[in-house]
This record gives sequence, structure tokens and C-alpha cells, in this order.
Amino acid sequence: MSYGAIYIAHNDRDGQNIFKVGKTTRDVHERMKELTAETSNIGEYIAVGYFIVSDVDQAEKTAHERLKQYRIQKNREFFEISLSRLSQKLEEALSNYIVRSELPELENDRNKVDNNKSINADENKLNKNSPSGLLKLKKQQEDEKNNKTEKSKINAINELKNNFEFFKTKAEFFKSDLSEVDNLVWTINRLDDFENFPEKAEYFRVRLFSKFKKEPVELYFSERIGNRSEEEPPDLTNAINPMVNGKALDQYSIFKTTREEKLLRLIKENDPFNLYIEWFEKDDGRLVDIFIKPYVGTRHDGEGVRTHYPSYLVGLKSHKYDGYRECFNNNLGKSCHFDDFEEACEIFIELLSSNLVTPQYDIREKVDWGNTRRSSEIGKIIDRGNVDYSAIEKVYDFE
Repeated sequence: MSYGAIYIAHNDRDGQNIFKVGKTTRDVHERMKELTAETSNIGEYIAVGYFIVSDVDQAEKTAHERLKQYRIQKNREFFEISLSRLSQKLEEALSNYIVRSELPELENDRNKVDNNKSINADENKLNKNSPSGLLKLKKQQEDEKNNKTEKSKINAINELKNNFEFFKTKAEFFKSDLSEVDNLVWTINRLDDFENFPEKAEYFRVRLFSKFKKEPVELYFSERIGNRSEEEPPDLTNAINPMVNGKALDQYSIFKTTREEKLLRLIKENDPFNLYIEWFEKDDGRLVDIFIKPYVGTRHDGEGVRTHYPSYLVGLKSHKYDGYRECFNNNLGKSCHFDDFEEACEIFIELLSSNLVTPQYDIREKVDWGNTRRSSEIGKIIDRGNVDYSAIEKVYDFE
């Protein structure tokens, strides 16, 4: 095991977000001169940061494994990623090897934290012998915590709203790029939908449909809505004769509105834990919804202050048959949280691509069945759909 350096090198000729991550057991700046002198390279390489590490060979392998999704070529050590993200990911990946790091931006942040701790220590020392002074100091510290909490929430909401245009542009590009795929339906929301944070309104969603070779079957759905948000009634778009507590929803005299609006009115005027909805609908081939939702996350910093931060939920909901309840469930699926919106988009695309590789046919089929929980005469519906969750599972495996 030998000590060495894992360096981040940049050459303006390569592009703004192209960096080389490599190792050396000698002086980093001497290594930069060697890279610049190589005949295959044009322009000058400079070290924008580096880590002094133990076991430099294994540290380099760990770093490259963590960055593999950003690698430009398998046989080259070049990665396309912003410097701030690259620094963060390397610091996380090399945490077991780092002896010392030279990342000026990160060092400045640490110095600010150390200075603040020093100031607080001095204030405590000055007031420790005065009860009124100590009480005043404690109140001041509590007010500062509350202000920091509220300010972080406002900043997080503003950042999520500001990022809306980024996600909208991304979604419109994805939709245009996949315009020839005829079994996708896109929903891209408006900025107005994000006024009520921290409600988890989706930036956008794509629904993947299967293709049929046989006639679609009739599906039975049921749902108790006690734990559901008042702003999110079940999707009754294709419902046939929806029933609430055994009574047809259309019989409720609630103006002339859509089924969803009638149901929302019922939820608000009644105890939602006692509302049970069931309905039939013709199978339209829904296989899975893939979505990105922004939300305000919470955590405690090193001083115990509760702070808010912008975060993104990427996931999918599969429309699978629940054999025990003998109905279809729209909420079966997996999701994963990301603090980085670019990484959230990367996982979204990977989820969509993996579920588009093989076209799905006849994902549901009715077969003869006997002695079911509901009736001995009802046929059983077999779900033959195959949803790929691997992009999300890989994130959890790495963590």
C-alpha cells in the first residue's frame, strides 16, 4: 500500500465540464507538466484540486467506479461533470483513503464554519457568569436557529421553482426526442402547480402503455382513501360506474362537475378513513408511470439546527394486479431521493429507457378460476407485465 495523490486535471481545450481524474505518486504539478507535454494533447493541463490518499491504486479504482456513469470513453480517464459535483462525489468516494485534500472552495466553507464556532465559544465565555446575559444569549441563539430554519425553507422553495424551467425544457426535449414512440403519454405541469410547497406536485410524468394482441379485459379497482392527500383523489378518468361506500358516485348531488371534483368534495366533507371507492374500467394498457417530483426536505446541521433543502423524488408506479385483494393497484412501485437535479434526470432517463427496450404485449389476461375470495364464478386476471426497477435499485445498492 503506497501513498499518492488523486488529482483533478482540466484543459480548456477539452471543454468547460471535462476533467481528467488520475493518480500519481510524485508531485502533482510535475504530473501536469507531463500531461501537457504529451504529443497527443493540445493545450495546458492544470490541477484544479487533488487528494493525498493512502493506497493510491485502490483509491483510484474506487474513484473511477463512483464516476463511471460520467466517463466519456472506457479506455480514458476523462469525465463530463461539473467541478462542484465532481469534487463532492470524489470526497464521498475517497472518504476512507483521504489524508489531506486541496480543494480551495471546500476549504473556504470549512474555515467559515470553524470561525463561526470560535465566535460562539467566545460569546459563551463572556456571558457564563451572568444569568441574564446567558438567558439573552440563549434567546438570541434560538432566534438565529429559527431564522436560519425559515430562511432555508424559503431558499429551498425558490430554488425548486427556479429549477422548473430546467425540468420543463428537459421534459419537452425528451418528449420531442421520443416522438416516434407511440405508447408514451407525457404530462408536463405548469409553474402555477408549485405554489403550495411542500406538497409533492410533479414536474413531469410519462405513462408507458403496453400493446395488445387480444381484446383488453375489464379491470376491477378498489381503494380506501384514508391516508390520501385531500388534493389527490384517485384517477377515475376511465372509470365505469364508480361506487363510494356502495353508492354510485354519479348519484351524489354535487353540482355538474367531473368525477374527480365530486370525489374531492366528498373527501373534504366526510371522514376520508370511512370512504371506500371501487370501480371497473376497460384496460387501456397502462403499464407504469415514471415521474420526477420536487419537494422540500429537512435535516439537522452540525449545530442541531433544523434546515430545509431542495430535493427531488424520482420513481415509478406500476399498474399491477393485486392477487390477494383481487383488484388492480396503481401505487406499487419504487422511488429514490436526489439532492442533485441533474442526477435525478439521469436516473429518470435510465428508468424510461430500460422499460422501453422490450415492447410489452398482453400484459393482462383473464383466465378461468374457481373459489376466489370474491366469488367462485369470477375469472382470475393474470398480469404479465414486467417493470424494470434496476436503475433505482442500483442507487440503493451503492448507498
